[in-house]
Amino acid sequence: MARPVIDATAASQAYARAFRHLAQLPGFDERTILRSEVGIFLKTWAGETKVATQAKTDTRSRLALLRRLELTGGHGVTVNAGVKGAFGAVHLRTSTGKWRRTHDPVFRPVAGMTGKKDHYWDHDWWLLRDAIAQVKTGLPAALQAGRGAVGLNRQSVVQIADSLHIDLGSVAGGRLSGQGLAKARAALASNGRAYRNGIGTLTGDQVRAYAQLVNTLPYNTKIGMDRTAANILQRRASYIVRAHRLGVFESAAGVARAFPNLLAVRAAFNS
Repeated sequence: MARPVIDATAASQAYARAFRHLAQLPGFDERTILRSEVGIFLKTWAGETKVATQAKTDTRSRLALLRRLELTGGHGVTVNAGVKGAFGAVHLRTSTGKWRRTHDPVFRPVAGMTGKKDHYWDHDWWLLRDAIAQVKTGLPAALQAGRGAVGLNRQSVVQIADSLHIDLGSVAGGRLSGQGLAKARAALASNGRAYRNGIGTLTGDQVRAYAQLVNTLPYNTKIGMDRTAANILQRRASYIVRAHRLGVFESAAGVARAFPNLLAVRAAFNS
């Protein structure tokens, strides 16, 4: 069954209309409401942005390492990256053009391959030995770098919040744990560098306030972060409209239950 396509423009317009319902709350102003809504939106966006599992991350790291070492192109010595099978199996291209498996996934010579030179030409033996040594030497750092980059996509959203001085850890709701937030903050690109991929601005006053949230993560649309954002806006708009219809806004207790973050932001502004 095909997933429904979410129109980002329509979602934004629906949310803007719903936002006006919130703006009618007695004792609140647009600046307070906007800051509260931006906080819950960003926390939800970060929480619903998928991060790779360690297994997938390790596979990508191994493949990247083998490509850097030129051991995946089918020339001379090739090492299995583990994408479709166990990592580490070594194959040697013979003089007849055929492939011969020489080592198992933990780099032990397979049956009939004792590791003695007389099984290969001298040149091939040194190729095999050097290739295996390079993989073993480079693998720990490659895995560490890959695991350290987990959460980089979420980090772009956290950076938007940080630029607005919004502590996502104190925002009520959302689907981002403290551990997930910490990993996102600490994430580095696989090259070991830190990048700023998110920034936001809040302008205006109590009467009319505006937010601009910018995500420059190079692959954010590829992994569907734009669709996730539009989906959140659409759901949030529906939630606010439903709350208004049910009379939630008619009492302070109702607002406190349905919009706990809103009260926290107002308290911070009034402190």
